[in-house]
Amino acid sequence: MKQFLQQLPEPLLLVNLYHRFIACTLLAHKQPELAIDYLQVLVNTLPGPHRALLLHLLPILKLVSDSADVTKMNLNALGIVFGPLFLRAAPNDNSSLIRDVFTCAQTVELLVKHQEVFFTMDDATPTLQTIRALTSFKKSNPGELDVVEGDLLHLFKATDTHWAAEINGEFGTLPTIYIDALRAKTDVEVCLPLARSLTHATAIVFLIALLPPASYFLSA
Repeated sequence: MKQFLQQLPEPLLLVNLYHRFIACTLLAHKQPELAIDYLQVLVNTLPGPHRALLLHLLPILKLVSDSADVTKMNLNALGIVFGPLFLRAAPNDNSSLIRDVFTCAQTVELLVKHQEVFFTMDDATPTLQTIRALTSFKKSNPGELDVVEGDLLHLFKATDTHWAAEINGEFGTLPTIYIDALRAKTDVEVCLPLARSLTHATAIVFLIALLPPASYFLSA
C-alpha cells in the first residue's frame, strides 16, 4: 500500500489542495468545529477515485490505531508514516515540505479522528469554490476578511448573508453581495484536476477492490 501511494502521479489529497488541507489542520487548533466543516468540504472536493480510496483507508487506520497495544502504531505514528503519502506539495515547493512535516502528520490524525463526517456526505454537501478577487474588500464587521485584488478566495460554507472563506491560511467571512458581484464578472475557478489518466483512476479502483475489510486487521 505504501509503495502504491508513493507512486501515484497525483497524491491522494492532491497537490493543488495541499495548502488548503494544511490551513484546515492549523485551524483545528483554534476553531475545531469550523475546521471540520472545511475538512468535509475538502474531502468532498476530491475526485471520485481519490475520495473512495481515502474512505476505504480511514477505517483501517482507525482500527490499527485503536489496537496500538498489538500493532505498536498509535494515531501519531500513523500520521508520521502516512502524512507524506497522503499529502505532497508541488515539486518546486521545498520550503513547504520541510515546514509542514508535522502538520501533514496532524492532517492524517484529523482525518482519522473525524472520519464519521465523511460517511454522511450526500449531494447537498458542498465542494470547495475558488474565485479570484477582481476588486479589493475592506472588512467592516467582526470576523470578516480583508481582500486584496488578485487574492484567491476559497469558499466553503454559505449563509444567507455571508460566505465562510479561507485566504492564504486566514479564515473569516465575506458578504454574499461581494461574492455575487465577483461571480458576475468571472467564472468560479476549477479547483482540482481529475485523475491524470484513465490508468491512474483504474489503478486506484483496483487497489480498493483488493483491500480487505477493516475487520480483517483485527483477526490478522
